[in-house]
Amino acid sequence: MTPTIRRIFNIVSETPANPFPAPVFMVGLMRSGTTFLVDKMTQHPQLLKLGVELNDVWSAIGGADCLETCSYKTEADATFEAANNMANYIGHFINDSKSVKRHLMRWRHLSKKGSGRIFYDWENIIPVNKSPHLTNKIRYVHALFPSSKVLLIVRSIQGHCSSQKVFFDREYQELTKINYLPSNDYACWTRIPEKQVTANMEKDRIYPNNFSLIPQMWIRLNALALRDIQKLPPKQFAVVAYEDLVQHQAIVLTKLFDFLQLDPKHQAAERKMLHTELNIINSNKGNPLDKWKKQLTGEEIQNMEQCISQNQTEYNFIMETLNSMKIKV
Repeated sequence: MTPTIRRIFNIVSETPANPFPAPVFMVGLMRSGTTFLVDKMTQHPQLLKLGVELNDVWSAIGGADCLETCSYKTEADATFEAANNMANYIGHFINDSKSVKRHLMRWRHLSKKGSGRIFYDWENIIPVNKSPHLTNKIRYVHALFPSSKVLLIVRSIQGHCSSQKVFFDREYQELTKINYLPSNDYACWTRIPEKQVTANMEKDRIYPNNFSLIPQMWIRLNALALRDIQKLPPKQFAVVAYEDLVQHQAIVLTKLFDFLQLDPKHQAAERKMLHTELNIINSNKGNPLDKWKKQLTGEEIQNMEQCISQNQTEYNFIMETLNSMKIKV
């Protein structure tokens, strides 16, 4: 075939060498605002939300347990196979997202939920994976995708504990699912049906029997996440305080868009997003910043305060590190 014919019909022997789009990973404890943050940010033309959380995908092909058990992972656990599997999955997800079917699904979601968008800038797309179960895998996911960026959101212990309690209680009532606090200092909750509880699971480490497990896990995972995220290159991560996001959406989002170095041609879309308030998803009615005072009993508040006192050094580390690292408003 002659060069002229190739040029006319745009026929090439090799496709262009475009780099794989570096993902953004949004992490933070359950009930800390990860859903709110991802739904708000993926209204941007460049930010494509990957499914719900991909916990089943990470568990099946990504080398990272995110379902019933949630194991700690670091760069030492990263493998080429896991990176290849996840890159392949993300690539297929992006391509499938260009289909008419996916456009209709996004239109329906936007119409019903008021979040997300229908059309994207596919040439400059950035895949976004949000999952609380990657909070103890920050170093792992970044090792698989060294150019990726990680956003960590931290909620106050009071707001988190009340919201987590309400969520766990609902799950137990509707699904009889319990939450077990493993003795491993780096593990997240083991979340299984009550009938799967084994004899070696200590009863005092199971919720709903013991409220104090919730603040214990808040301290464990936030301290771990803040230590691990600092091991990433400084320009590859950002930390957000949930309370700042709720009260100062426009400021926080503007700084996050700058952090991600998004294409300036979308500034008009960004401005529209910044002036459109998005309701907080997965939240009961009421002010999310102070309704913990009504949702927690006096005994539960006392248990939480006792947990803080017993872990004062770690709690101080979390608060001081958060205040020094978080996006300023």
